Amino acid sequence: MVRSSAGAAGTDLTAGDVVLAYLGAQVDVVLAGAEEARAGDADAVHRVRVAIRRLRSTLRTFRPLLDRERSEPLREELRRLGGVLGALRDVQVVRDTRAALPGQDGRVAERLDRLLSQRGRTAHAAVTGALAGPWWDRLRAGLEQLRSRPPLSARADRPASEELTRLVRRADRRVRRRYRAAQVAISPAERDRLHHEVRKAAKRARYAAEAVAPAVGEPARRYAAGMERVQEALGDERDAVTLGELLAGLVETTSTDREAADLAAVAERCRARAADAGPPSSRSGGRSRGRAGGRSARGDPDRSRTPGRPMLRPCASCGSRSRDGSSSPRSPTGCVPGLGCTAGWVAASHHLVSRPPAARPWPSTVAGPAVTGGDAHMAQLRIGIAGYGNLGRGVAAAVGQNPDMTLHAVFTRRDPATITPPTPHTPVVAWDEILEHRDRVDVLVLCGGSKEDLPQQGPELAAHFTTVDSFDTHARIPEYFAAVDAPARAGGKTAVISVGWDPGMFSLNRLLGEALLPDGETYSFWGPGLSQGHSDAVRRVPGVAAGVQYTVPSEAAVEAVRSGSRPELSTREKHTRECYVVLEDGADPAEVERAIVEMPHYFADYDTTVHFVTAEELARDHSAMPHGGFVIRSGTTGGGHGHVVEYRLRVDHNPEFTASVLVAYARAAARLNARGQVGAHTVFDVPPGLLSPKSPDRLRAELL
Repeated sequence: MVRSSAGAAGTDLTAGDVVLAYLGAQVDVVLAGAEEARAGDADAVHRVRVAIRRLRSTLRTFRPLLDRERSEPLREELRRLGGVLGALRDVQVVRDTRAALPGQDGRVAERLDRLLSQRGRTAHAAVTGALAGPWWDRLRAGLEQLRSRPPLSARADRPASEELTRLVRRADRRVRRRYRAAQVAISPAERDRLHHEVRKAAKRARYAAEAVAPAVGEPARRYAAGMERVQEALGDERDAVTLGELLAGLVETTSTDREAADLAAVAERCRARAADAGPPSSRSGGRSRGRAGGRSARGDPDRSRTPGRPMLRPCASCGSRSRDGSSSPRSPTGCVPGLGCTAGWVAASHHLVSRPPAARPWPSTVAGPAVTGGDAHMAQLRIGIAGYGNLGRGVAAAVGQNPDMTLHAVFTRRDPATITPPTPHTPVVAWDEILEHRDRVDVLVLCGGSKEDLPQQGPELAAHFTTVDSFDTHARIPEYFAAVDAPARAGGKTAVISVGWDPGMFSLNRLLGEALLPDGETYSFWGPGLSQGHSDAVRRVPGVAAGVQYTVPSEAAVEAVRSGSRPELSTREKHTRECYVVLEDGADPAEVERAIVEMPHYFADYDTTVHFVTAEELARDHSAMPHGGFVIRSGTTGGGHGHVVEYRLRVDHNPEFTASVLVAYARAAARLNARGQVGAHTVFDVPPGLLSPKSPDRLRAELL
């Protein structure tokens, strides 16, 4: 939809008017500074790069107001240009950071200068090429069309204050999620990476607040100032980390031990500087404003050269910077462990802070958790359930057992009116509306079947949501992983696939057994019990009205393995499969039986028996859902001694237990995404500590 960009004043402003005004201002900066940036002017490069960041962030934050078919390609082209300019800007920042480090050996400084000069020339050539030629002409035309043919949706006509505040709140929640992940960092390297994610999220929230300030007023401006302080508090840390990484790379290419030692010593000073520049609780001041202190006085082109602008002063309590050197009088909560006082976070007006949370029109609390008893208490993870059969109901029950989670909605392909939700307040949403909830769901748990549902739903939904699923067709897991990985990476989402007890927990125990006893054999036995995936496959056979499938291990095979004799067993020798089927009217029993026993990946490799029963018999005798099994590793260590490692699982209700595993991995998926670890993952890729709501300190104290 294309609409006029003519704005209004005061209360007549629409959401589209406000966003377009901000976009237009950034377009002006980009177009005005392009020529100087192409010539290599450092200030121009920074101005254009910041304007591009603001454009991309605004196009992302306010996507619901835009025609994405037009805005998303432009955002991607801006990302490309920002990357080119960023490479040149990073060289300038690293050079300034290096100059501020004391005690540098002359040879180290000389080598760094040579490397930075080389990288600077390469980066400048890339900038010159990007800001000239047909590609730049097309991008410039696209930027100009933001004003002449704004890509607005119908939603952009809504009143500005209410609509824009809702969208900025989403950006605020993203800062909170990133902060939660940083609070449980388990190493300095992880802390550096997660602080960078906090900083990027704070930057996006700041730009969003700046954009909506004409409609919202002073609360938005104070919020933007708070987010800027977060940005500054973590900026010097990032600069030092970048230089440290550069030095560490140089150590690997040095020709002498002496030079390597000199480089390593400077790299260590960078790490120390990063630690001092990061959390305010461990430093005496905030982000340096001088040229020798990092990004220099031109850190923000909108503010750096304003005459009489007061400098940020350290908070007396924690060291984070405020205008008057003290904590904000508007903030009732004091300092935030790890990143500073509320003056350095969100400083909303006193009358907004004092209003009930449900009525607050603007984010007004500390954008970060209070830390109590070693755990970070954050806003709850919002879980969505895609598919509401036995597994979906199990997920709903599991979410209810985890205080750090809340059930956002159930999504179903059936008529929502026919679904009884887990609580009266849980929305049941039609499947074709699921994408409208992409910004309201932190993790979507996919509860469809592995035969037909997940191969389609997994890749489609991974492009829009962070997901977990229980895809359990073992032979097709590599294929499914690849299908999910590409769209998840493209969408910046995380997908943890094939989660459950097998694949899942059994997979982990197979890995441990092989790692600990490399000279040995691993045996997996399932059952006796009801298999959800195989039962679902049976029910999808034409002519089947209902059915279940039981996996039964061979007792003789299990005992032979436990003896340590390491027998050679075929798939058929280890298990049998028993199917109980209710036929549809008119179905051919022989045809149904043949379709089941010959089904590849499910039954073809096993001795399978099909029993035809009535619906009454199925309900009476086969309504329970037990399962379980064993993973056994039999092997010898270097001294020739024999060992048997056995993991056993007994499950009274298969869907509920699988759902509990899915929910634990949903927590891990959210944390991985907060760290920027996008794409497909399996249980092999997830650190176990991420499954627990407990902090690393508590895990070490209570479980190690």
